[in-house]
This record gives sequence, structure tokens and C-alpha cells, in this order.
Amino acid sequence: ITPEPGREIQTELYFSPSDNVEDAIIKTIAGATKTIDFAVFTFTSKNIENALLDAVKRGVKVRGVYDAWQTKSPATTYDDLLKKGVDVYKDGNDGLMHNKMMIVDGKKVVTGSANWTYSADSKNDENILILNDDQIASQFADEFQTIYNNKK
Repeated sequence: ITPEPGREIQTELYFSPSDNVEDAIIKTIAGATKTIDFAVFTFTSKNIENALLDAVKRGVKVRGVYDAWQTKSPATTYDDLLKKGVDVYKDGNDGLMHNKMMIVDGKKVVTGSANWTYSADSKNDENILILNDDQIASQFADEFQTIYNNKK
């Protein structure tokens, strides 16, 4: 999307390991009031899992899609969230679901190279970009819905 001239998009950019991308993701989750939709390739962070569970306790509707192949990892959060009643599914695409995206309240997007893992936060050279823009969030929400509709 190209914003019209003069329209500013509030952005935040974080690089790991120096900027602690996990904390930025958790802070974004903590600010959610209505909805969180996420699609992520690898999600093993217990801290992010706990932030999502806290959001559910606050009444936030959380939906997520994981790459099906990655849910076989013993470290995945998929089984824990599923057992706790969170609306999570495996991706139904034959290829990899390599997205790393979260849409919060239809207004904010977290995306970038970082999976939600210890290594992405503490070891790897990764990034996340947080975009505060309802038009961009709408496009990500449309893509999330396409992925969600193709779930297993």
C-alpha cells in the first residue's frame, strides 16, 4: 500500500538481538483490547504465549495459525494454546506458511523476519516492524483471513 501524500504511518522498528524484539511483541499484545490475529511459522516463546493467554483473560479474541510442519516441534506453543481453548490451527497450505504477522485491534500490525522464538530474540539477526495504520492492518487482516480459512 502506498499512503496518499501527506499521510504519515506511525512505525516502530526493532532489531535482534540488540532491541529485544520479544518485549516489543509482548507490549503490543498487552495493548490489545478487542482482537489479535496471528500467523507465524515458528512459535516457541513461552513469554509470548503467556502474553496471549493474558489477553484472552482480558476478553481479547485471539486467533492463530501455525505452519503445520512446525507444530511437530516439541517446543511449539501450539498444543498448549489449543489445550487452553485458544482458537489456533495448523495451516492447510501444501507449502510452508512462512508468515510472521500479528494484527491487533484491526489497527496495528507486527511483521518482519523474526519468528517467535528464543533464538530470534537473543541470537539471530532479525527484525520486526510495527505499523500503526488501519489501512495496512486491513490488508494484513485480509491475508490472515485467507490463511485462516485454509486451516486444518
